[in-house]
Amino acid sequence: MTSEIVWFVRIMEGIGLSLGGLIAYLSLKAYRKGGGNNFILSALGFILLTVSSIIEGAMYELTKASVFEVHAVRAVILVAALTLIVVSVLKMK
Repeated sequence: MTSEIVWFVRIMEGIGLSLGGLIAYLSLKAYRKGGGNNFILSALGFILLTVSSIIEGAMYELTKASVFEVHAVRAVILVAALTLIVVSVLKMK
C-alpha cells in the first residue's frame, strides 16, 4: 500500500474512533439520567464498535496476522456490538 492510502485509512479510523466514543459517551450519559438498561446496552454496543477499530489496527500493525484474519476478528466483534444495539432498540418498545 502507498503511504497516502495508509494515512487516509488511519485518519478515517481516527474519525470513526472519535464518533464512536462520542456516541458511547452520550449513551452512558443518558443511562445515568435514568434512561434504563436500554441505554447501557446501546453504550456497550458502541463501545465494542469503537474498540473493534483499535483492535483491528493493533492486530494488523503489531502481529503477523493477515488482513483476512484481522477482518475476521473485527467481524465477530461487529456482530456482537450490533446485537447489543439491536437488543437495546427492541427493549425500547
